[in-house]
Amino acid sequence: MWVQRLVTGFLRLLGREREQRRTSGSTDFELQEGWPVRLPEAQGPLIGRGEPLRVLDELLTRSGIVVLEGEAGIGKTHLMLWWANRVCGQFPDGCLFADLNGVVSESQTEAVLTGFLEELGVSPSAAERPEELPALFRSVTAGKRLLVVLDNAALAAQVAALLPAGEFAVVVTSRKPLADLARTRGATRIPLSKLGIPESKDVLRQIGGAARVDDDPVATAAVIERCHRLPLALCLAAEQLAARPELSMAELAEELEREERVTTMVVSLDTGITFPTVLDATYRKLPPAVARTYRLLGAQPCPALHLSAIAALTGQDLAAARDAVAVLRRFKLVGRTRDGRIALQNMLRDFAAGRAGAEETEEGLRRLLRWYVATAWHAGNAVAPGWAGPALTAGADDIDPLVFSKQEYQKALTWFHTEREAVLALVKTIGHRESTAWKAPVLYLPHLFLSRPWSDCLEFARLGVRIARAAGDDLGLARCLHSLGWVLHELRQDDEALLCLREAMDLHRRLKDDRGKAWTAYALGESLTATGHLVDALRYFELALAHFRAPEWLFGKAIVLASMAFALDEQDAQRAFAAAEEALSISNRVGICPLQSRSQHQLGLLHHLHGDPLLAIEHFSQAVRLWRRTGERWGEANTLLSLAETYIAVDRIDEASEALTASLELFRALHDPRALVAQATLTKLEARAKPDQPS
Repeated sequence: MWVQRLVTGFLRLLGREREQRRTSGSTDFELQEGWPVRLPEAQGPLIGRGEPLRVLDELLTRSGIVVLEGEAGIGKTHLMLWWANRVCGQFPDGCLFADLNGVVSESQTEAVLTGFLEELGVSPSAAERPEELPALFRSVTAGKRLLVVLDNAALAAQVAALLPAGEFAVVVTSRKPLADLARTRGATRIPLSKLGIPESKDVLRQIGGAARVDDDPVATAAVIERCHRLPLALCLAAEQLAARPELSMAELAEELEREERVTTMVVSLDTGITFPTVLDATYRKLPPAVARTYRLLGAQPCPALHLSAIAALTGQDLAAARDAVAVLRRFKLVGRTRDGRIALQNMLRDFAAGRAGAEETEEGLRRLLRWYVATAWHAGNAVAPGWAGPALTAGADDIDPLVFSKQEYQKALTWFHTEREAVLALVKTIGHRESTAWKAPVLYLPHLFLSRPWSDCLEFARLGVRIARAAGDDLGLARCLHSLGWVLHELRQDDEALLCLREAMDLHRRLKDDRGKAWTAYALGESLTATGHLVDALRYFELALAHFRAPEWLFGKAIVLASMAFALDEQDAQRAFAAAEEALSISNRVGICPLQSRSQHQLGLLHHLHGDPLLAIEHFSQAVRLWRRTGERWGEANTLLSLAETYIAVDRIDEASEALTASLELFRALHDPRALVAQATLTKLEARAKPDQPS
């Protein structure tokens, strides 16, 4: 019962630490922005591996690819993370990490590249099609010095699609030989073998203490044999020695021998894989709540989980979840990412998942989905207060989601960004079995509207439509069709967008969801404006305003008025200006910076179109300052381009050139096609500024 005795003492210690945290008001899991370093932590010391480290260190002075190859548990990931964490500061343009999970798919490559581009500050929407993402990534990384870390790759072609340009160092781990990567890309392959006997002893000494290891060489040899000289297994055994001062090497060897007889019989029949005895020995003697936490962490599909999400997954309170995770971390069964979330290595995840029951997994995934839905609801309220309306509720009576205040706008956006991959994975896994799973894609709309990762936008929207339609949920279907219609409109596919939005509007006519109906009417107005049907567009804008004015919901009112101004301008300039000015007035009252920026920009455009350049310049300049305050680079670039055109109209050539240059640099960094417009305008301006040349 050694693990039970150890954990009892360890939990007492945790109880004291938890009380100290409670009284001090501190927390272990603050949301943080991790870029330019996204690496998970390396767990424990690195023993041996001198030659692989020498080869890896060569990447500090040259570009190249190193592939660490070997069987599960051989220490590939640990070596890679230990080295990468040590040297990441020598890569000034950052470090990117992705766990490829040993599988290959187009959607996975697209998701990884989308994440990489966003970490580099580039909108993936700059690539019109998913197959253009690899080229966009190479273009973005040209001239940069990056470290890219790819764990658990399956094929050389999978890695090739994720390679940057510039001065890069790429480290890959794989259970399979990647000979094609060496042949086609010049990669250096390092097959990792099991540790030698001396190195295995060093692992036990460094973690468990030298005295017991050296005093009983026969028992030490037996422990090493039971661990198969695998680094992970040796670390687990050494942790047992460190935690139990009374345990002798002979007793540890005997315990492992007893477990091996059971493990070999049970695990081989269950999974076809005989895992190291020490791993099963550790798991089998964990307290029930800790073992259950471990099983559910392995069975869920998200790459990493916030502690609050783990509490929901396991049905525990936050304190109990923290204690269980602390025990699992103590025994190296889970790790922690740099932003504080909990993750598992692939082998440890597979081991845990293989022991999870179908019923406990299903219940845990449903609780986890409710946590994500509720947290997304709160995050959306911080970004766009009240946008979802009363018909769309968080529905989280049995869990404790993260909550964001109105002042935590940036923190909410960071959460949305960090968790997007996890939410997609979870909805894909359980969506066809959970009729309310459509809420997760819908509640992600505030983030998607601002960041516009088009691939994920489409996937979220289409997933939601499929789930809601299959469930026969009219409210869900109407909301998801609105989402899909908005995405298609933004991708200039307005014929398809209008089909979705009209179906959504038909559904809303028999639903009690005025907020959803208003958003659908607004989206119809936008799409109809884009297709030149201005009379119909104004009718739908007015329908949206009728709702937003009734409860005096100012946020929605300002958005509709700003868009409506351009449909009005074709017919009634006075009404167009009145709408734009009201939008700005409301934006200033609610104090939401992106809304203020957009309203200032729209007014600037109207003044420019109607021959009042000085007022246009004033509004554009205000918009630029606001875009910069929130770091919205596309908005800044777009407004700078409009500002430059207004400067040109009044012959303020130097200021126009300065604005165009700044706009061009931003559009190029974002790989937005409007860079061509900025470049052409700047070239024309420079030619105009030169004196006439003799023919």
